[in-house]
Amino acid sequence: MRLALWTPGAGRPEVAALASALRREAALVVVEAAPRQRPEVDLDLYHLADEARHGFVYRALRERPGLVWLESPSLHALVHSETAGRGDRAGYLREARRAHGPAGAFVAGQVLRGAGGALGSLLTLTDRVLESALALVSESAALAGELEAPLVVVPPLTAASAGATAAVVAELARRVAPQLPEAARRLRESRERDATPLGRALDELRPFARELGLRRLPTGVEPLLGGLFDAPRRP
Repeated sequence: MRLALWTPGAGRPEVAALASALRREAALVVVEAAPRQRPEVDLDLYHLADEARHGFVYRALRERPGLVWLESPSLHALVHSETAGRGDRAGYLREARRAHGPAGAFVAGQVLRGAGGALGSLLTLTDRVLESALALVSESAALAGELEAPLVVVPPLTAASAGATAAVVAELARRVAPQLPEAARRLRESRERDATPLGRALDELRPFARELGLRRLPTGVEPLLGGLFDAPRRP
């Protein structure tokens, strides 16, 4: 199997140890910065933490699903840097509202005004990552209730634990790689729908579905809303 490890932390001893162990399991390419062209591999492993330098990894995951190694249960600082940090204040507000409803939009507004303080910690903003993850490797089980894909909880990565983590990643890769074409198709359709009025309407409903204990919107909601948007206008 050909595997790409997307990480800005290849120089960290524990990440280097993981890469070395993964090379015993697969043909590995390490991507340390935004490439001009994506490597041709069977599957991508995206290393994400709540730091701006992981932005190129976040963008790559939103383009193509894959395995996710998630170091942080919250990605607020990362998403903020990818939206408001790039001048897209409206995009930051949309992401907060999409993930957390009106309360999220309020907190995001306070952050943009410079009055957020500790409130920003309430915005986890992991939705986009969970929607693109074929499987998740994390040190925390906090996101288990929000994830439909497999979640494997691992101990904190060290040089000593890298071999065991690499074995977990390789096993997950073999299990989920056949799902990539269908997952990529769904992600592409989702991104196209996000730019439409229907997509915005669905975004408004997602946080309320979670409040009811649902991992995603019921299947009947999208056709219902789609029918409303397609209804002919009265003269």
